[in-house]
Amino acid sequence: MRIIWLSFLLLTTLLLGGVDKSEGILQGKVGVLEGDCMPKKDQPPCKPRPVVASVLITKPSKSFQKEYLIDSVRSDANGDFEIRLKPGNYSTFIRYEGEIICTGFICRPECVCSPVTIKQDSTSVITLKIDKASW
Repeated sequence: MRIIWLSFLLLTTLLLGGVDKSEGILQGKVGVLEGDCMPKKDQPPCKPRPVVASVLITKPSKSFQKEYLIDSVRSDANGDFEIRLKPGNYSTFIRYEGEIICTGFICRPECVCSPVTIKQDSTSVITLKIDKASW
């Protein structure tokens, strides 16, 4: 009887996976644009080179403020990352080569660095490009 009960507990844990359904997933890629990226006829656009970097998730803001930091995740060698977050609005920053970088702003009505919205039990996908290219 004890083995059946333990098997039931194990199966329940595996099926539920301990996953908090009230969270969402932020998934993405980090890359660097380098070299001459000036658009030219008959030349494909520059593609970012994947990099290992830290993705910093903060309360919505136009600049990085340590006290706004919610969580962070490190991208792998392919630039890929994934993190679970509570539903809400966030800003994303990149820590790369000792710098904290905002890769873009949206201003509606206030300017926010690289905004992302996380929805419950859903996946939000973003691409963060560090621009070190010549234009």
